[in-house]
Amino acid sequence: MKLRIRAALLDKLFLLVMVVVVVGSTGFALAQLEGNHPARSPDDASPVLSFLILFAELTFTTVATYFGLTISSEKHATWGQRLTGLEVVDDRTGEAPTKGQAWNWALLQALARCSGIGLIVYIPILSHSRGQSPMDSIAHLQVVNRNKD
Repeated sequence: MKLRIRAALLDKLFLLVMVVVVVGSTGFALAQLEGNHPARSPDDASPVLSFLILFAELTFTTVATYFGLTISSEKHATWGQRLTGLEVVDDRTGEAPTKGQAWNWALLQALARCSGIGLIVYIPILSHSRGQSPMDSIAHLQVVNRNKD
């Protein structure tokens, strides 16, 4: 369980860097485009709202893509899981997850993390007999130690 929490924290760090790069570069590009438009009044909230919506969309997309690409890769593990010796397997067969399972799990992860309940969903891991989160159970996946004999 401790390895899984450590892997999740490493993934959070990787995702933070990726989101900052994606949102920062997009924000910079939008600021350049905004310079070509007439100035808006300070009371106009639409640029702020537009940026917040764009931020949420980019964050969700970045998180889902990170989990989808890493879990559906031949290593079937996120970067944090790889560094801690973990991998994701089908909880029914013990084999590598299908692409559908990987992307289903990725979307569930993104939804949980972007909705603010990301930490809460890790609490069941500590009490579940196989250390599964609700997202793991829904996607029929399990995070296991690949170095364990």
